[in-house]
Amino acid sequence: MLLQNQLKILFFTAFLMIVVGGISSTLVHSTQNKIATKTIPTLIPTSTPSNTPTPTPSKIYPTWTPKPTTSTTGTISIHIADGSIPNCWGSEGKDCFDPNLDNPIKDDSMEFVIKKEPDGQEIKTKDPVSDWSVKDLKPGRYRAFVSYKFLKYKQKKAECQGCQNSIWFGVEDTCGYVFDLNAGDNVKISCKFENSSAYIGKPLPTNGPAFRSPDTTAPHTNVFYPQNGGEITNKTDGKVCAYMSAPWDDSGPGNVETFYKFDSEEYRKGIGYLCTDSLANGPHYLSFYSKDQSGNTESVQTFYFTVNIPGN
Repeated sequence: MLLQNQLKILFFTAFLMIVVGGISSTLVHSTQNKIATKTIPTLIPTSTPSNTPTPTPSKIYPTWTPKPTTSTTGTISIHIADGSIPNCWGSEGKDCFDPNLDNPIKDDSMEFVIKKEPDGQEIKTKDPVSDWSVKDLKPGRYRAFVSYKFLKYKQKKAECQGCQNSIWFGVEDTCGYVFDLNAGDNVKISCKFENSSAYIGKPLPTNGPAFRSPDTTAPHTNVFYPQNGGEITNKTDGKVCAYMSAPWDDSGPGNVETFYKFDSEEYRKGIGYLCTDSLANGPHYLSFYSKDQSGNTESVQTFYFTVNIPGN
């Protein structure tokens, strides 16, 4: 009986072990299947910052090129020279002037003048020099000249380099020009003279080749601006003006009086600038004549012109 009970317990224990082993095997296979079908994420290794700094691109600086200097002003220079031939005594048909000679003149009786128009601002000097230059002049219209003693010098040659819209300004005892000065301009005026006497400072002879016979010839007046049939396009010192050169006369321009009138005005005396206070834009005429100290009177000259001044 005892043996029979022991066999039953042994049999039951064996059976239980088989059952438990089967269950364990099933659970293991089930877990393996789940692990096999589960998606395992891919791990991307995180980069570790290096102790070496990342190089920074160098800065690119633009190449600096200096801008060209643009002048906003101009320069006016006046040069005077003596072209007299040494030891030459002028006589009829004999010229004592050589245009190639350029001897300096240092005479404080000569006056250099630069005048801006139309406001009339002037710069002057009487220093005894042959060359005079003024810089940093604002653009505008200028009158630049040298005045001299007629009895001492005779104007023989004049030129203007760099002049814009220039008018020769050869009025009595004067050599120069009226012109436009633009920014950056370098205007150079040159005047050459002949001594009126071969021996400066000595009186003229009363006989011989330099002796003058009595004057019986009427002077001649030359108005060069405007031309006959031309235009006046700007004012001079706030007035409407014509320009004349020194009257030609045997006794010299210093001994001549000039009279003029615009339209129906009364005659008035003038020299160099023949001006009137106002003239309306449109057609006009100018009448003029000269008279010398000997009483010789020029015939009246008349020519027609037009005033065309902006804002007049």
